[in-house]
Amino acid sequence: MFSLGYFTQDHVLADKRSWSARPLNYSFNKDADGNTIGEQSFGSGITPDGHFFLPATADGNPLPGGNAAYNSAFAAGGNVTYDPVTGTFVPFQDGIGPGQHSYNFQPYSYLTTPAQRLTMYSAGDHKLGEVARVYYEASLVSRRSSIYQAPEPLALSNEGLTVSASNAYNPFGVAFDPTNDPSGPDVLRRMVEVGPRKNSTTVNTYRIVLGLDGTLPEAAGPLSGWFWDTSIVYGRSDLSEVVDGSMNVNRLRKALGPSFTDPVTGKPLCGTDAAHVEAGCVPLNLFGGAGSITSDQANYIRTGLTNSSFNEQIQGLVSVSGELFRLYADRPVGLALGYELRRNRGQYTPDALIAMGEVTGNKGAGTYGAYTANEGYAELSIPIVNHVPFAETLEATAAARVFYYSSFGSDWTYKVGLRESPVRDITLRGTYSTAYRAPSIIDLYSGLNDHFLFLADPCAAAVLDGKPLPATCTGAAANNAQDPNKQIRATIGGNPRLTSETAKIYTAGIVVEPRWVQNLTLTLDYYNIEVEQAISTYGAQFILDQCYLQGNAQLCNLVTRGVNGQIGNVVDVNKNVGFFNTDGVDLAARYALPTPFGRFGFNLDGTWLHKYDIGQPDGTVIHAKGTYDGAGAQGQGGVYPAFKFNAALTYALDNVGAGISTRYIGTYKECANSSGVLHGSGSYCYAQDHVGERDVGAYVTFDLFLSYALRSNLGRTVIGAGVQNVFDKAPQRVYGGFTAASDPTAYDFMGRFLYLRLAQSL
Repeated sequence: MFSLGYFTQDHVLADKRSWSARPLNYSFNKDADGNTIGEQSFGSGITPDGHFFLPATADGNPLPGGNAAYNSAFAAGGNVTYDPVTGTFVPFQDGIGPGQHSYNFQPYSYLTTPAQRLTMYSAGDHKLGEVARVYYEASLVSRRSSIYQAPEPLALSNEGLTVSASNAYNPFGVAFDPTNDPSGPDVLRRMVEVGPRKNSTTVNTYRIVLGLDGTLPEAAGPLSGWFWDTSIVYGRSDLSEVVDGSMNVNRLRKALGPSFTDPVTGKPLCGTDAAHVEAGCVPLNLFGGAGSITSDQANYIRTGLTNSSFNEQIQGLVSVSGELFRLYADRPVGLALGYELRRNRGQYTPDALIAMGEVTGNKGAGTYGAYTANEGYAELSIPIVNHVPFAETLEATAAARVFYYSSFGSDWTYKVGLRESPVRDITLRGTYSTAYRAPSIIDLYSGLNDHFLFLADPCAAAVLDGKPLPATCTGAAANNAQDPNKQIRATIGGNPRLTSETAKIYTAGIVVEPRWVQNLTLTLDYYNIEVEQAISTYGAQFILDQCYLQGNAQLCNLVTRGVNGQIGNVVDVNKNVGFFNTDGVDLAARYALPTPFGRFGFNLDGTWLHKYDIGQPDGTVIHAKGTYDGAGAQGQGGVYPAFKFNAALTYALDNVGAGISTRYIGTYKECANSSGVLHGSGSYCYAQDHVGERDVGAYVTFDLFLSYALRSNLGRTVIGAGVQNVFDKAPQRVYGGFTAASDPTAYDFMGRFLYLRLAQSL
């Protein structure tokens, strides 16, 4: 057998949808008139025209001896941007509306990313006599994608850079040195002349299975007829990534250093004078507004990057299964035994500039790790009795698995279950099991890597909003400063000391298939899942809040501040922290109604959530049900309403099929942290000092489809058409969500679209 598939998807950018054209947040704080501010647009403080924080004396006064441009800009507040209309420096105004200066990055934000995927699959077998066969499977998936990001946001403070007072393009005549100057000077510049950042990724994943299976012959005695299987599985995924639009930090350091104007050519040169020229260096102009960086300047600092990674698994499996004896049921007791040996390894190799920290943006170390797993299992299926009063069917199951991982040690899990049909129409079922999740190569060995997150500095004046300064902030020197670039560096990475996650799982359910209503099936299942030693991180915001608001000295060790008081980094590596416990009820209904006019069908799958609790490292429990508090660090994956469902109504007559389906997600709320602003970093309804609550309304979408099937000498052909999201329902606003003030894991970001489908089978 052989199959071939090809998939292509174009991109949709955020600015192409009215609901995502601008970055949005929601403020519960009051304006000058005492009204709640509510929804407001925001942007990045790193702009094409530049955003400049001027140096000052220790007591906040202008530096003595400053030139006219410096004194004028300092008089304008010391927080200025270049105005291309007047050619002067004016006060920087947050926001992306008229008269405001923030940068709108949504034209480079993707709602759906472009991708191409080629899939090939083949399988086959060959009999070896009457009791065995050899078989194989082989597959290849090749995926390619290229995405753009907004031009690199350069911040001196993030890169450890300085603009020399004698730089030829520095109009202020004073040095900008965020690393060593406690007054907090900085230069923020969106490097549009360097061009947008582009990531071109190729991923090739292949898998090969070679196996031998069969049944034991009569000579095996009591094991005659038992099925056996042995196989070797090899899988590997290779990734190659080419990144354009980054900048070489070492060259930036030179280009922003001292420079002078060549008296002969009139061109700026790097160095202090004609006798001390930095060969090959091109001075960089960060102060002249968008377009002031020449092609020579951009070419000097621009650099390309190449990253690569792979994940590989070699697996050997042996299993045997067969029948043992009968109890009082039609079917005999069945037993399955098996053993698995796996070798996993993976590696991530960043570009040398990334590994050395000599490139702008995210920096990080490489990854390499490997582990071996040995697992053995036994499974029993025990039909106990059939066709007796109050036990039309009664059967039990039991299973156990023993494992040893070279990375963390050994343990075992088990499962027991019971299934009974007191009458033919009703089936009762229940299970209790333990489970585990072993830490992956990435969990264990990922090198430290930078991420820039929307975080609130608990010591910043804008966060305190008039409240007393926490005692732990006394040495932070940030009591009057808000981080100007709004995103704060957090360093995350693996931890080789991780152990496995463990879980206990309970289920109980009922299936009703009444004989008096043909083609009707109703199911109701209760589930309860408890996970302990969950592999996660503290969360950068949690670390900051615990350090500065709760005085947790251990977590304060994970925070680094510069001499200007602004947060330089938060270290947040993987740990076995906290727990989560969830329970609820899944319900489903299936009904088919044949009529002379066609066959009607109805399907319903719904979930009622009773509880979703997340344990924090400090013992705090987040009751995430009905809130967005369960969102991850990037502000997504946290939609936990009390109820949600999918339903469909279908119709079929001869070769014609049609249907309508709907999806419903219930209501929940989101709350801001002590800053009073919902801003892409989740929700904080659990926090005692949370500020404000807003309801996220219910969400309903409808889809339609129509199909026609015909047969020919070429086989069966199905032609289909449909409309997704018929009423073009926009995603609900979730201001705690990181992507477009919503959550792509829950809501439809594509909007209404039409599709055609052609399927051919031989």
